Amino acid sequence: MPSFDIVSEVNTHELTNAVDQANRELTTRFDFKGVDAKFVLDDNVISQSAPSDFQLKQMADILRARLIARGIDVR
Repeated sequence: MPSFDIVSEVNTHELTNAVDQANRELTTRFDFKGVDAKFVLDDNVISQSAPSDFQLKQMADILRARLIARGIDVR
C-alpha cells in the first residue's frame, strides 16, 4: 500500500508582510486609537494582545484578511 507525507510550509517573508500590514491597519483604525494592541511574530508564531475580547476578535479578522490577501492559507 503506497504512503505519502503531507508537508505544509509557510512563506516566512509573506507572513512577515501580512503581520506588518495588520499592525499598520491597527494604527489607522478609529476603534484602536489610543489602545495598546499589537501583533507579534516570533518563530512563525503570531501572538496578539489587546485590552478587551472584542478588540481581540476584531484583530483576528484583520489578520485573517491580511493573510488571505498575501496568499497564505488560514485553515
